[in-house]
Amino acid sequence: MSKFLRTAIVAFAFFGSISGCASQGKPAAEPPDASFEFKGVKFKSGEPAPGGSLNESLQPPNSEQFRALQYDADVLKRVPVFRMEVVGFADNRECTDQACYDLSMRRAVLVHDWLVDHGVLPRCLGAPRGLGSEIFIDDNQTEDGRQQNRRAEVVVVDFDCK
Repeated sequence: MSKFLRTAIVAFAFFGSISGCASQGKPAAEPPDASFEFKGVKFKSGEPAPGGSLNESLQPPNSEQFRALQYDADVLKRVPVFRMEVVGFADNRECTDQACYDLSMRRAVLVHDWLVDHGVLPRCLGAPRGLGSEIFIDDNQTEDGRQQNRRAEVVVVDFDCK
C-alpha cells in the first residue's frame, strides 16, 4: 500500500472515529497533526534469528530505526482510537516458503512487544502477523529494493479501539 494511501486511510479513520465517538457521547481525542503516517522499521537480512533482539536485528543506523518506532508509539498513545496491528514482511531472497513466514512473524512480534513496552495500550494492538515475502513494496531484484521489503509496519485494522 502506498504511503499516501496509508496516510489517507489513517486520516479518514481518525476523523471518522472521532465523529462517531462524539455522537455516542464519548470524548473526542485531539489529533496530533492534520495527518500522520506510521513509519515502521527495516531489518537486516535474515534477522532476527529465533530468540534475537530488536536492537541486534534492525538495519543500521539503529538510532533512526528507534526514532521511527518512538514516533509510531507516540502517535498510538496520543490517538488511541484505532485498532492496530503490527505486520512483518521479508524479501524473496533471505528465506523461502514457511521460513519467510516465520521470519516475518519474529519481526512483527519484536516490534509489537516494543510498542507495548513503550506505553501503547495492548487492547489497541491486535496479535502480530507475519506475511512472508509475498507482499512487497519495492523491487526484489536490487539490494536497495529488498531492504525496503525487510520490514515491520503498523497498520489500521479497525476504527474502534475498545
